[in-house]
Formats: sequence, structure tokens, C-alpha cells
Amino acid sequence: ISVHVHFQQGEADDVISHIVTEDAIDLTVMGTVARTGIPGFFIGNTAEKILLSINSSVLAVKPAGFRSPVY
Repeated sequence: ISVHVHFQQGEADDVISHIVTEDAIDLTVMGTVARTGIPGFFIGNTAEKILLSINSSVLAVKPAGFRSPVY
């Protein structure tokens, strides 16, 4: 397994989408905490934007103790 860490400046969804596409990344792992609007109920708005803009897998990790508002 090859792991690459990128530190970039800019809007998270734009920067992550660009790096994933440019480097042909197979899996993006990201933390997600925000919940605004309908998409945010499930994974978070930034993760939702990234899912719509890349053509590879995303593993979204919620913090310990997170409780979904959807039962």
C-alpha cells in the first residue's frame, strides 16, 4: 500500500477533487462532522460534494460518539 499525504490551501472539495483526479487516487479517506441540509444528514456537505465530483471511492469517517439524526 502506498500512502500519500497532501497539504494544500483552498476550498476542501475543490482541492481534494483536483488531487484525486490528477493523481488517479483509488481511495480517499476523510473525516466528516458537519450536518447541514439533507445531504449533510448522511455524510456531510464537503464529502457529498467530493463524491459527486470524483470517480473513485470515498471512506467518510465520523467521530467517536456520533449519532445519526436519522433513525
